[in-house]
Amino acid sequence: MSPDGFTKPPPEEKLLRLIRGKAPHAAAGGGVSPRHRGSSDGVFPSADLMARARQLNWAQAAAILLGLVLAFEGIWVLAQLVRPLPEVPMSPAEPPAPTPNGVVGPAAAPDVEMPSIAASVDRPLFSASAGGRAAPSRQAMSGSAKLLASRLTLTGVVSGDPPQAIIEDTQAQKTYFVTVGQPLAEGAVLDEVLDNRVILDFQGEKIELSL
Repeated sequence: MSPDGFTKPPPEEKLLRLIRGKAPHAAAGGGVSPRHRGSSDGVFPSADLMARARQLNWAQAAAILLGLVLAFEGIWVLAQLVRPLPEVPMSPAEPPAPTPNGVVGPAAAPDVEMPSIAASVDRPLFSASAGGRAAPSRQAMSGSAKLLASRLTLTGVVSGDPPQAIIEDTQAQKTYFVTVGQPLAEGAVLDEVLDNRVILDFQGEKIELSL
């Protein structure tokens, strides 16, 4: 017991009081200093602003690059439309032949040799039938021969061996079926039978009847 009348506390009690006195101060301070508290609440605000600025710069750069590409494409298309077409080399043409008057005219076409008609025809157009003789040239007939020719009409030719002609006499109202050498009206004789015509012999004159 001390001279003041108070009992001196033992050392264990002093240590316990010291521990109890520090605990409220630690709880009041929150265990975090004011310097570190601001950085934890804001999560480094300067770094966030830098990230946002970097994203904005990339977007602007992409937009500028796209605009340059589109401008280049437009200039290239415009240059293709404005540029003239390449010239096609032309082969040198032969100069036109001069005319006798000194005036240059078009070149004359080369002469083409045409084949003759006689060389192109292999056979006659009209071939004779049984007799095979050519038709006689027409001569001026007498009046009796003309009268007989006007009344006789060839109505048909029958091919065969020998060929036969069908001749109608309009005046006598009679039809003749005759072959070469047989007589008809007025003593006329059938002289030749062709494809579509016949030749009659009337007193030495030739009368031709056609279909």
